[in-house]
Amino acid sequence: MNWLQKKITGMTASGQLDDAREAMRRENYQAAIDIATKAQQVFKSIEDDRGEVRALCIIAGSHLALNALDKAEVHFESAQVLCEKASKDNPHSCDLESIDVAMGLGDVRRLTGKDEEAEKLYRQALTSMESIGVHDSSLPESARATNGLGVLMMQQQKHDEAEKFFERAFAAIEYPPSGDQHLYALSTLVATNYAELLRKLNKNEDAEDIENHVKDLTEANPKNQPY
Repeated sequence: MNWLQKKITGMTASGQLDDAREAMRRENYQAAIDIATKAQQVFKSIEDDRGEVRALCIIAGSHLALNALDKAEVHFESAQVLCEKASKDNPHSCDLESIDVAMGLGDVRRLTGKDEEAEKLYRQALTSMESIGVHDSSLPESARATNGLGVLMMQQQKHDEAEKFFERAFAAIEYPPSGDQHLYALSTLVATNYAELLRKLNKNEDAEDIENHVKDLTEANPKNQPY
């Protein structure tokens, strides 16, 4: 396959990733897995490591949403290896993908009780964002890391730190992009956790405001809209 054929093939696979992301936005996770798996195989055939990483992140993230933690871990770890390889060949080529991988593995580690590893991965993701100048407002998915850290700090009774992380997560994802059911779910999770902490701190009026926001999110979620 010559370079032009590889380029055209890669563009086709990138289009498949767009379809997979749309399936994720609609919380059709199995479809996202199926589509992204096909794209991954194409990227692998043309030795496009970064493309394969992007596909693996979608596959892993979808498995995570389905609570298939073992499968999510395998695919995130595969993405991590490829991302490190791509970065050696072309520094900074995989910066954004490495953030996604760190947050995803952080979620897996936290949900499987490996709190120290989870905290390290979440902080790694935030440090990477800062180093390449990515702000929460342009990457609302960053709330996965700040929410995860908030949960971990709350479990350790470090309520002041937890509040700072939840506040940051809430600011990043308070108003999800219209039509994105996946981010509505993340926003609802963040707000619910934030309200729980505020109740623990006896900040009941603030907690009530956040709880009302959760109700608004539930009503606004495209998944719950009549068609």
